[in-house]
Amino acid sequence: MTDDLVERIRVQFEEIQGPVLGPPERLEAIKARRDDALRDLAHTAIAECFKWRDINDAPRDGTHILLSTRRGLVEAWFSSGYWTEETPSNAREYNGPVWVCADDTFQIEVEEGPSPGDDNHGEALGWMPLPDPPKEPKP
Repeated sequence: MTDDLVERIRVQFEEIQGPVLGPPERLEAIKARRDDALRDLAHTAIAECFKWRDINDAPRDGTHILLSTRRGLVEAWFSSGYWTEETPSNAREYNGPVWVCADDTFQIEVEEGPSPGDDNHGEALGWMPLPDPPKEPKP
């Protein structure tokens, strides 16, 4: 987290709050306390955005997320499974739910366990929402 980002958030909070009011002799102290409180709030807000979340709370609707796995960090999405087509040499079968990782470089099977923490054989460790892509530079 950068000081620049914290300062930008603090300024935005200040704009919402309006000017600091109080006795002229205490104005600087009041403003300094408010600025410190706003910086603390900005730090807390930013830290919360970058906190790893429990894998059992991850979206299972196809939303792409950042997934922490035993192999590292990957972009992934959840597939609830599907039926294969029957062919002359193979019977139709069900492929169960998986986390599709790194543009289908690998998959993590999801076996719903009887108690929390039994999912994914411990392979998927946590998740975060993906950040917004960078904006195009203005010409």
